[in-house]
Amino acid sequence: MQKLFKSDNGNIIVSYPELHNIVSSSNMAIVKTTRYEEGTEPGFWNSEFSFRDVQGNLYYSMPTNYSGTSYPNIPAVYNFQMNTAILYYFENFLSDEEKLVEFIISITTMVSYDAKTTFF
Repeated sequence: MQKLFKSDNGNIIVSYPELHNIVSSSNMAIVKTTRYEEGTEPGFWNSEFSFRDVQGNLYYSMPTNYSGTSYPNIPAVYNFQMNTAILYYFENFLSDEEKLVEFIISITTMVSYDAKTTFF
């Protein structure tokens, strides 16, 4: 299974569960391959929702099967220049009362972004 989308410079990103390739749109040659260590896969290859910003970061809803989280999807950001993923587990930001009463989060269906935010 794979997912295809365009990079910020017009190349093609082909994503798989264990890696992603950047393919030149002019000659279809693989420009770069990024393999993930087991357990560190960013999971954007099977995301139903995603958005690319002008810096080329991918904002997406990451399906989870990790123990320790009670949510089937969490917001995530992948930075292709640095090959880093930032995963936003609700449990890390919200109290139990906020999760259960105030926000009543059951699934992530959209990931929003702030164009002024930079990643290090």
